[in-house]
Amino acid sequence: ERLDRLNKSIGFDARMYKQDITGSIAHARMLGKIGVLTGEEKELFAGSLRFRRDYDLTHTGDFYRLISPWQNRTDCAWCFVSADRKEALLTYTVIRAKICTPRYIRLQGLDPDRLYRCTETGEAYHGDTLMHAGYCMKKTQSDFYSEKLHFVAQD
Repeated sequence: ERLDRLNKSIGFDARMYKQDITGSIAHARMLGKIGVLTGEEKELFAGSLRFRRDYDLTHTGDFYRLISPWQNRTDCAWCFVSADRKEALLTYTVIRAKICTPRYIRLQGLDPDRLYRCTETGEAYHGDTLMHAGYCMKKTQSDFYSEKLHFVAQD
């Protein structure tokens, strides 16, 4: 009986976890603004919650290996795409940097007719553009550089 009472909210909690995380990040920012948390503590807290935001996508989404580290010794990339194709999480890692060569990563599994916004840059791209032309990794890369980008479909 005690266990039943404890677990009653699990269904609700599972449906509301994104709102809970968003609210917690906002609360951490507010605590940083008023001086309760240092800037470093605020970013550490918010960063750990952003990781939690991606947990569902990395555990239940479809996995795509975009650039294999076994076939290409300089870099690798993969992404997770949600079942409804509304979200994608792209991870790009440089193993050995090339000299000033931009890298276009072609995503897979997106809806070609949807517009996706990158939450890190604010830029918007059509799904077919991301899958056929690719996303340009613009930053200067060095050995062992890594970047994670979250794309969300716009309604």
